[in-house]
Amino acid sequence: MLTSPILAELYELRQPSMSIEDALQNWFSVQSSLRVYDQYLKLDQDKNGMLNKAELARYSPGLTTIFIDRVFEELQTFEGEMDYKTFLDFVLAMENKKTPQSLHYFWRILDVFHKGAIDTFVINMFFRQVISKLEQRIQTEYKVDDLKDELWDMAKPVSEHCITLQDLIKCGVGHTVVSMLIDAKAFYDYD
Repeated sequence: MLTSPILAELYELRQPSMSIEDALQNWFSVQSSLRVYDQYLKLDQDKNGMLNKAELARYSPGLTTIFIDRVFEELQTFEGEMDYKTFLDFVLAMENKKTPQSLHYFWRILDVFHKGAIDTFVINMFFRQVISKLEQRIQTEYKVDDLKDELWDMAKPVSEHCITLQDLIKCGVGHTVVSMLIDAKAFYDYD
């Protein structure tokens, strides 16, 4: 706990002078809280205080439909809509993908069959949506098998047939693997 970066952010709030830029980067600052709350309100187009799938998809234009669908399947919703607390968890995970806690969060979404591992079938499911989204915007062909091989090289899984959460955490680039599977823009930026 003492070495946690979150504890450092809390300690920063005690500093007498903090720039606006630093405050916006500190998750616990008033400025950061207002930024996230304002974002939530802007996404809530029907002004019912909750976010549906279409509204959450506006969080980032690169997010794939399968990812958004899985978020709503795995996380607590209320009659199919996301409340502010669930949105906070989502934003925390999205903004801190390098942390093991975020990788755990995304693992719940990626591990479609709850087997404790994702195989080529699951990776194909997610990649096909990323590729489809990219091909709508740019005239480039991607081969799922080449992309899958690249993910395997990055994740360095213990098993040659599947990737586990521990593989993602240990490889040091789990955040990049996750981003490539859920976000076409992140994939394009990486590629």
